[in-house]
Amino acid sequence: MHRQIIVLGLLLAPVASFIATSRPFARPFVSLSAVISVDTSLPLGIVLEDADMEKNGRTNGVFVSEAGGDSDCGNAGVAPGYRVSSVNGVDTRFSDYDAVVELLTSNPDSVKVEFEEKFADGHPVTINVDGHGPLSAAVGDNLRQVLLDNKVNLYSSLKAKMGNCGGGGQCGLCKVAISEDDGVWPERTDHEGQKLKKYGADTRLACFTFVEGDCTVKLP
Repeated sequence: MHRQIIVLGLLLAPVASFIATSRPFARPFVSLSAVISVDTSLPLGIVLEDADMEKNGRTNGVFVSEAGGDSDCGNAGVAPGYRVSSVNGVDTRFSDYDAVVELLTSNPDSVKVEFEEKFADGHPVTINVDGHGPLSAAVGDNLRQVLLDNKVNLYSSLKAKMGNCGGGGQCGLCKVAISEDDGVWPERTDHEGQKLKKYGADTRLACFTFVEGDCTVKLP
């Protein structure tokens, strides 16, 4: 059920998540850069929307949908599409709006908020695949599809070739290890955690992973 909450002039409204018709999951979020830090007080003079991706087992941040030009945030350059990356030093990149509001209202007379600008889908990035060299991709691309389109042997064993689920997130055979330095890739989903219990947190299902920025990929 959709709801709107007004807290000291701060409007928050959940937005419906887009569920891809060909996959049982949705792209979690888009990449971010260009940090803006604002020292201010409530009300912030901006409208925030929750990504509301709980169907994937986690939330994925709170984003600005409107920013008043006469507010401290608007005057600092905060614009629609920015994500609230931290409040009073607490990382909120993957927090839900209840958590963000709690932090904002804990000391309404003195709030330090950092915002990050998100890259648009299609922003070019480079994926360095161990043993294969760099591949060109774009923000929003499905990692499994990028690897297959570039002839990367994602399914090396006969079992993987014959038994993979075709990108449905069920077989666990498209696992890859991902490393990146910009902090724009979210943690793996609970579903991935269940499928990949024996592997470190950097191991992901390529079919569940959408390109968020430059990275290095290692095949098992």
